[in-house]
Amino acid sequence: MIKVLYSCFEQKLTDRELSTYLALFPASIRTRILRFQRWQDVQACLYGKLLLRKGLEEFGVTCDLGKLQYTSYSRPYIDKDIDFNISHSGHYVTCALSDFSKVGIDIEHVSPIAIEDFKCYMLPDEWNKITGSTNKYYDFYTYWTQKESIVKADGRGLVIPLEEIIVRNNEAKIANTTWYLKKLKLAEDYVVHLASDAAGIDPIVCKVEL
Repeated sequence: MIKVLYSCFEQKLTDRELSTYLALFPASIRTRILRFQRWQDVQACLYGKLLLRKGLEEFGVTCDLGKLQYTSYSRPYIDKDIDFNISHSGHYVTCALSDFSKVGIDIEHVSPIAIEDFKCYMLPDEWNKITGSTNKYYDFYTYWTQKESIVKADGRGLVIPLEEIIVRNNEAKIANTTWYLKKLKLAEDYVVHLASDAAGIDPIVCKVEL
C-alpha cells in the first residue's frame, strides 16, 4: 500500500498550539523543527513530522521519531519495512509512505522564478517545451517535480544528475531500477509527482486537518 497524506497551513500557530504539537516529539525532533528562523519553515517542518507520525500509526508502526536514522546519503528512515518521503512548498506539506516499495514525492508551488538558472538540469527537448510554452512555469515545475521525486525515492540525492533523468510515459530508468511516476492533484497552483519503484502506482491520498 502507498499512502499520501497532505495538509495545508496559512496562518501562524499560536505559541500554545506550537508548544502542544512540539510536546508530541522527543527533544531531538523539537530541536530540528525549531532550528528555522521563519515561522513558515518551522511549521512546514512540524507538519511534515506530524504527517509522518500519523502515517506510521496508520501502518501500525510505533512512531518514536527519536529513532530516526539516516543513510550514508542522509536519507531518513525509521523502519526498514516502511519507506517514506516528505516534501513541502508554499502552504502545503506532503508525506508519502509505502510498505512494499521505495517512494519519493515532490510538491512545488507554481510561481515565477528565474527558470534560466535551471536550464542545465533539463534535456534540450524539455527546455524547448518549457521556453515555448504558454505556461512555462507550470511546465518547468512538471519536469522538476518528476526529476526530484525520482531522486528522492532513489535516496542518493544529487549524486544523480537531474539532466540525466529521462522520463518517457511516466517512467524513468536509473542504473538497474525503473521508476514509475504518478501525478497528483492536491491543490490549485501546485504540481505534485509521486515516484515509486513499483509499477501501477495507485496511492491512497488523504488530506489531514491539523
